[in-house]
Order: sequence, then C-alpha cells, then structure tokens
Amino acid sequence: FYTKYLAEMIALDENNNQYFISTHNPYFLMPLMEKAPADELAIFITYYEDYQTKVKPLSRSEMERITEIDVFSNIPAFLEAN
Repeated sequence: FYTKYLAEMIALDENNNQYFISTHNPYFLMPLMEKAPADELAIFITYYEDYQTKVKPLSRSEMERITEIDVFSNIPAFLEAN
C-alpha cells in the first residue's frame, strides 16, 4: 500500500520537484508511469557489461512496452535494441 501511495504522491507532485529514483519494484514503477505526465518521466535501465556500469535511456515506445511485460525480469529484451 505505501509503495503505491509514495509513487502516486511523487507522480502527482505539483511543486516542481525533481526526483531521481532507483528501484527494482514494479509496484513502485507502475503507479509512476500511470500517474506522471509522460513528458516529465524518464526511465533508464542500468546494467553491467565489460567491467563497466552502463545506463540506457528507454524510448517512449520502450516505456509503453513496460506495461505489457515485467521489465525487471526482461531487461535483456530492452538491451537488445541498444
């Protein structure tokens, strides 16, 4: 309950605050995606490759796919488009 509530409070914040959030919790990510204005939300996948931590921003179409599948179990599918 509190995870979803916190995500919704952040998504609906009208005080021009900026949040940098790292999560592996779909119950936190989904309410953010549902409630936050699309033009104010960016999602990045962080992964480790060749002894380096890398970050890949998701496109709008990739962000739409997140709602269809479990992104945390399917990270390689999003990295293949890289």
